[in-house]
Amino acid sequence: MRDAGAESQIKPRVMLHIAQPENVEPWFAAATKAGVTDFDIIGISYYSKWSKRSMAQLGQTINRLRHTYAADVLVVETAYPFTTENADSSPNLLGADSLIAGYPATPAGQKKYLIDLTQLVLNNGGTGVFYWEPSWLSTKTCGTRWGKGSNWENAALFDFKGNALEGADGWLKHAYVLPVEVTFKANVSPGSGGDTAFIDGDFLGGVGPRPMTREGDAFVYRTQLTPGSSVTVATAATAAAVADAPAVTATVGRRASVVRVGSKASLSGARG
Repeated sequence: MRDAGAESQIKPRVMLHIAQPENVEPWFAAATKAGVTDFDIIGISYYSKWSKRSMAQLGQTINRLRHTYAADVLVVETAYPFTTENADSSPNLLGADSLIAGYPATPAGQKKYLIDLTQLVLNNGGTGVFYWEPSWLSTKTCGTRWGKGSNWENAALFDFKGNALEGADGWLKHAYVLPVEVTFKANVSPGSGGDTAFIDGDFLGGVGPRPMTREGDAFVYRTQLTPGSSVTVATAATAAAVADAPAVTATVGRRASVVRVGSKASLSGARG
């Protein structure tokens, strides 16, 4: 992929795609240990029927991944049934066993699932959501190696007559709350000669202290957070010392902002 991109005006990004959130972190930990580090995107499939993780746990997984790897995180496969009925004799893969409490198998329930899932992904630093497979309808010529018909027509984004469901349009046009960039900044004391700084906080999802980057007379750590959310952070010269460092709590504004940590902690910048 990289070789092809080097000779083309199009520079394709590399995605590594793993099915179900419970498998993603162990797989990437093993892959990076084996030297697999050249990727731009972490792709996750999420189907509640085949996953042991709830939607909330999926969000937590995404948050840990984006603070662990220098890669975007996407849900690249998901689906939800708008009915448990069949349009043909081929058994559907997503039935009553795929339903989540609060999301009935109706067009409105499907739409709500997609909107809530997408907002969850954004709230946890993910980039977006892809639907699979929106147009796998049942037709006279539709078939697979397992037989004639569709196994997915009740989980498409079109009804049995080919009309777009409310989720197809409403999901994409929903007014989502987008994350904003927050820069955590720790000033370096004159003459301290500090070479390292680490940050830890509730927004990291438990991954532990992360190294900050030296920029001039300060160390910084940049991330994307949800407007209105509250964050508590601490910094120290070493990872081990962060636990004993004084913590700072700030509320994320509606625009890009800077959270100053240390003895003179404050939130500055455009807050909205």
